[in-house]
Amino acid sequence: MKKNKTPALLRVVEWAYPKLERIFPALAHRFFITIFFSPLNYSVPEKEKAIEKQAEKFSLSVGRKKIQCYSWGDGPVVFVVHGWAGRATQFRKIITALVREKFRVVGFDGPAHGHSQGTSTNIMEFEEALKKLYERAGPPEGIIAHSFGGGAVLYAAMKGLPVKTLINIAAPTIGDEIIQ
Repeated sequence: MKKNKTPALLRVVEWAYPKLERIFPALAHRFFITIFFSPLNYSVPEKEKAIEKQAEKFSLSVGRKKIQCYSWGDGPVVFVVHGWAGRATQFRKIITALVREKFRVVGFDGPAHGHSQGTSTNIMEFEEALKKLYERAGPPEGIIAHSFGGGAVLYAAMKGLPVKTLINIAAPTIGDEIIQ
């Protein structure tokens, strides 16, 4: 029998939320807002801990939150931007391949993610983190983003952040469907 890796809290929410929505819609709405902006924290696998140890670490401030950032290698800069409930180190195989090809890979744990501060966040904080990363590391030759991170990069680009090349992996495209 395959072990269900979905966190217990998420399984409870999946079961209880539709019932709460039918009985107390206003309470369900407030609960949704709280949950929607609060990423779950997953334990870090050993493989990610290994790539984290290889990184040069630095931090940025977004509002009152300290944002954990990482840099690997030397050469033209490529950013990695993780998805919701993720971490920069989830790109470990991509980081290793790019460093081998003489790129400098720079990433961050988004606000309220990984080793960064906070318990809730939103796309505007990710945009601010990207702007500060540009100031610190310079404009990248490219950005590799996953899921929510892809949406955040597109949002930042829409707000004027120059994006030369973007590889967007499984980014959300229709906001209404996500909310439903």
